Amino acid sequence: MKRVSAAILIAAIALASPIAAAPEAPSGTIRVGYLRLANAQLVSKALGLHERAGLKVEWVPFETGGQVNAAIAAGRIDFGAVGTPPAAAGISAGLPYRGLFILNMLGSVEGLVVRADLPISAPTDLSGKRIAVPFGSTSYYLLLSLLRLEHIPENAVTLVDMTPSQARTAWDRREIDGAWLWETALHQMVADGGRILIDNRDMAKHGLAVGDIAVVTKALAEARPELVARYVQAECAAITFWHDHPEETAQIVERELGVDPQEAARMMRGTGVLPCRQQLTSAYLGQDGNAGAFARSLHPIARFLSGRGRIREVPDDRNFDNFFDLRFLNNAYAVETTQK
Repeated sequence: MKRVSAAILIAAIALASPIAAAPEAPSGTIRVGYLRLANAQLVSKALGLHERAGLKVEWVPFETGGQVNAAIAAGRIDFGAVGTPPAAAGISAGLPYRGLFILNMLGSVEGLVVRADLPISAPTDLSGKRIAVPFGSTSYYLLLSLLRLEHIPENAVTLVDMTPSQARTAWDRREIDGAWLWETALHQMVADGGRILIDNRDMAKHGLAVGDIAVVTKALAEARPELVARYVQAECAAITFWHDHPEETAQIVERELGVDPQEAARMMRGTGVLPCRQQLTSAYLGQDGNAGAFARSLHPIARFLSGRGRIREVPDDRNFDNFFDLRFLNNAYAVETTQK
């Protein structure tokens, strides 16, 4: 198996060269909570792009965005990764964090897997079934949205709050009939007698696109903005590497997630990793004080979850419109443009 060569590492460092020229990082270590998904954050981790920028990083893995929210609330991490529904819940709960950029959009890497030996050929067949899903996650939001679209009463389906690893175990024991979750558990369950009934691409056609967001604590963003700027620059360099070096990126995904090369490539195809410059558009995060469509989707998600008892109180639009602190992404884009 071909591995990432020294030349590739040098190329990655070159992409991050604007950051490498920054002043020395503080003596402390920044704690980065990340989700073990196929996205460019695996690249920055594997190639040490933050360390090349002079930052000391402790990588803390999590299974769900809800776990990341809890870690932020407890002060256990400085940076995190959360899906749009956990972000909407975090904003509503007053969690002390700001959005930085979009880590990824979730396509075929997330979906509803059901047992192939059960008579489930359409969403309406879910009535009476036992479905696992991490409550409060992107999967939970989409599953509830599917039930609403198909006019299926929520109490007609037994929803069980499980992490992907817990759902995988329950699947092996035949304790559940299906699960809406993400890779790598999704494909493992497909390989073990399951099939995909619907995935996130199908839900996006109904205007229900979801993704994962990089966040930072307000305290760090206010006290050390130059550190946060270097962090975002490194992540943007990783995103550029993802697009410019797909074969090498697939090798990184393979090693980081413990999957075979074909699976790594498939996961990459099912994940939308947006160039940083593209995120600063009306379709995503917006610009010049005007929130983009992706940023504006957080408030409706919060209202939807509130109507189902997952959020106690939803604040007004300003809390959501001001969630993303785009000065860091703007800075990263300006540095990238200068280097071209």
